[in-house]
Amino acid sequence: MAMLIAWQTINWVRRKTSSRFTRGFLIIAPGLTIKDRLRVLQPNDPDSYFKSRELVPGDMLPDLEQARIVITNYHAFKLRNTIDLSSGGRALLQGRGPELNTTETEGQMIKRVMPELMGMRNIMVIGRALRRQSYELNADNKFDVEYADVLGIPFDFNAKPVVAPPQKPRETVQVKAIRPERDALEIRFPRVSGYRVDLPNENIEAEFTDDHRMVITPQMVGATETRNSGIIGEQIDLNLVHTGNVRHNKIVYTLTDRMIDVEWRKPGENKRIDLFFPMKRIVNRWLKECTEFQGKTYPAQLLYQSLADQACKKISAGIVNAHQGTTQIKAMLDAYNPSGSTRFVNFNTSKADRWQTSVDRCHVNWVVLDSDWEAEFCRIAEKHPSVRAYVKNHGLGFEVPYRYLGEARKYRPDFIVLIDDGRPHFPMAHLICCIWLWRLKATAAKTPARKRAP
Repeated sequence: MAMLIAWQTINWVRRKTSSRFTRGFLIIAPGLTIKDRLRVLQPNDPDSYFKSRELVPGDMLPDLEQARIVITNYHAFKLRNTIDLSSGGRALLQGRGPELNTTETEGQMIKRVMPELMGMRNIMVIGRALRRQSYELNADNKFDVEYADVLGIPFDFNAKPVVAPPQKPRETVQVKAIRPERDALEIRFPRVSGYRVDLPNENIEAEFTDDHRMVITPQMVGATETRNSGIIGEQIDLNLVHTGNVRHNKIVYTLTDRMIDVEWRKPGENKRIDLFFPMKRIVNRWLKECTEFQGKTYPAQLLYQSLADQACKKISAGIVNAHQGTTQIKAMLDAYNPSGSTRFVNFNTSKADRWQTSVDRCHVNWVVLDSDWEAEFCRIAEKHPSVRAYVKNHGLGFEVPYRYLGEARKYRPDFIVLIDDGRPHFPMAHLICCIWLWRLKATAAKTPARKRAP
């Protein structure tokens, strides 16, 4: 609001004949508390935003003194009696002549509420504290349109407001695991953070490509130079030049230790100290060949944990790249949260399309549907004799990491199904299902060949 007032007033000072700009502002608050807070919009207030926030250059502050700003609450627009009369006095006067009308006119009310703005050709009316009545998302995952009745638009303060009835809230259900009644249907799964190879005992190598390069920019590390000014004393410029004095060996040592701990250690096992020296050689080579520092950034900033983790993933990917095809690739579990389970599903939804699950097929009480195909999948899964349990991957956190064109991505399947294939000495299989692929294939089958996208 302060910026709007400043922009309008300063332009009005320079273009007084223009109808596009004004220096008159009527700000309507919902109550006395908000009205008091809005006093900072007055240019002459001790805490004025125009001065304390430096919204305009100092030489333009005198221009803002020409603004006429009235801040009031909406109760002030209620028409009042112009004469104070007791009920007895009013009855006496009414009986001696024509009907007595002591209510002020609309013009009198306007003169009482905003005398500073009288006579102005243009004024700007600003409302404060408008709020949506409903924050429910519709079927398109957007808010429904709501309309506000603005007092004075059109310019009739005596008009009765048009009440917009609030939307009836949609039914909300809690999607959760039913415990302990359905604990026998629990489905557990690994939380995979990446992949690694079984390293040989010697001759650990890395093969780096452009995908493994890392360019450090100020946008990644934040401001590289700032100026601090106290209330008293001299200003001081702070920068990161001193990080250029951090020894190269310290950076190599820290990154190597972090990489072995996060990327090459299984949950629960001790850190593999035997990997330190061959990994240190690879980290040193990566720093020399695959890093670039732009805009007053320095190698020592790779010691920031977020950047260190990015660096470790790129170096580890280079190691996997060198050994794939010769050694077995294994999934790396999340070091802090290695496994997930349906027992932790717990969220609310107001989506109407949902499937109430069978008590002997699903640990979770509801499936929130994204399509009719998913409803049909639930129906079949609950009737199939080989299915022991199933769950939709909604609020579950099951993801499959992969790389595409050098970019790290995560694939989120739709369902996990526990299958009993009849083999007594083998654990039940976990079937990963993706519904949209089948829907895509069915759509393509119905599409003439000449219209199919390549």
